[in-house]
Amino acid sequence: MNKKYLIPFVSTIFVLTSCGVDANKTATLTETTTNIETTTTSSTMETTTETLETTTTTVTPTTTKEKKEFYTYSSFIEEAFGIDTIIYNVDDTNPYGIDLTIYGSNISAIFYEPKNVSNPYTNLSFDEFYNDYEIAITYEDAKNRSACGFIAGDITPQGYLPLDNGIKEEDTYIRVSTGTYILATNGNYIGYIPNTFGSYHAIYYGCGYVSMEDVAAYLLAFGELPPNSNYGTSSYDRNECIETWGIYGRVNKANFSGDVNRYPYEPLLPNIMGEDSIYYTETDFGTTGSYKYKFYSRKEQTINSYNNGEYIERNICRFVFVSDYDVKSIDERYVFYTYNHYNDFQEYLNYEGGWGLRFGCESAGNLPCSSRNDYDESFAPSTQYPSTIIRRFSEIV
Repeated sequence: MNKKYLIPFVSTIFVLTSCGVDANKTATLTETTTNIETTTTSSTMETTTETLETTTTTVTPTTTKEKKEFYTYSSFIEEAFGIDTIIYNVDDTNPYGIDLTIYGSNISAIFYEPKNVSNPYTNLSFDEFYNDYEIAITYEDAKNRSACGFIAGDITPQGYLPLDNGIKEEDTYIRVSTGTYILATNGNYIGYIPNTFGSYHAIYYGCGYVSMEDVAAYLLAFGELPPNSNYGTSSYDRNECIETWGIYGRVNKANFSGDVNRYPYEPLLPNIMGEDSIYYTETDFGTTGSYKYKFYSRKEQTINSYNNGEYIERNICRFVFVSDYDVKSIDERYVFYTYNHYNDFQEYLNYEGGWGLRFGCESAGNLPCSSRNDYDESFAPSTQYPSTIIRRFSEIV
């Protein structure tokens, strides 16, 4: 038996497609009052209809499809927002009721009305909070954590290399240009749902993140740093960062010039130099373990944990990302990761474990180098940024 049904609203949510991604603009909502019908169809195709005495306020996406279904929230959505409701779905390939549309002038968005709740973390110590830790699954929880200097996302110990799960079409990596933003009803960002293959969770704007996947998704979605990384590199900044965030604080809010004339061992990143260049920012990625690597001195040295709670040892791992506010489309934003201090980069491809082909100086077969030692002009030219194929997430899963 097929059944379409409605769970009553506890809090108001709107689903909207065709919404601009500018966080400073407010989306227009259309309010409609409607009677929702439940339809039950038996195996003999006999249909009965009952009108529910429930009114809802919705924004319905435009579609040319004839088939239109109401879907209840998945267990993920119920956990993520802590409410029971429905949203309108126009894509049968998406079982979670969220219409994923191509980025650019159109995005997919959930409109969410935040609740006013007291902060349960105000008087908790660092050890008390992180004992039996779980990630935040509501915006309110993530926001309350951030106000007290606590992390919202994954805190699993991190190595220095990204996952190698990038998907290829023939020999070219696929970059995804679909996803879902979570917006407050005033149109401002409050979150983003990364494209994953099963472990569904949201990244909340203005909240702390430290894992490679979480940080990459945050940088791509919002084009700015999470607050636990929003520090300079002076001793004062490092001390303030540790005092606020403990071992999960990160530093290095700095412009990344990408000047390949001054630093010839660095590969050229997309649209970073020239008349139509865009702005990039760099930040440290804090590994939580130790590893050995041949670098500056050409001798094997041990790279220690980034932040031990007393001192930040900045090491050689970085994120470099487009931070230009004139760039509105995620297709024009880039997030790169370098594990060897700008010698080589890998692009985040906007899905779980999706990292592109490594390119740069060491990838060309050279020894790693830096501005601290002489660039050997006999080095082979750096391998260049590899182009990607743009696809919807539903086309690769």
